[in-house]
Amino acid sequence: MVTLANRALVSARQSAAFDHAIEDRRRSSRFGRISRTHAKQLLRVLMSHISEERYAASWHIDLEFRLWEEMQSRSRKGLMAFERAGLILLSGAANGWWTLDRFVSMKRWLGLYETYSATQPRKFSARSR
Repeated sequence: MVTLANRALVSARQSAAFDHAIEDRRRSSRFGRISRTHAKQLLRVLMSHISEERYAASWHIDLEFRLWEEMQSRSRKGLMAFERAGLILLSGAANGWWTLDRFVSMKRWLGLYETYSATQPRKFSARSR
């Protein structure tokens, strides 16, 4: 049984491992920045890891859209702080986003996301009434 304490411990370990991986990549880079290639690879790993943690699936249906919305949201629900920070850092360094089967440039991704969000039913909140 996964308790909140166990989840916090696992999350802390994952966060430390993720921070360590990024720091290794920074050190190995000539100018102290993460390379675009490494950022793309780490972004894919992080997105897949989040999918595994939440849905027990390597890539849940519409994962890329769900993560993008949560990353952009100011809500504290959904992503943990280190996940949000990792997604922001890596997508910026890679200048793009992963879909199920390929990496796309940020310009292309924003177009895909706009099309996707236009086809989704609107979520109504108490404010919108």
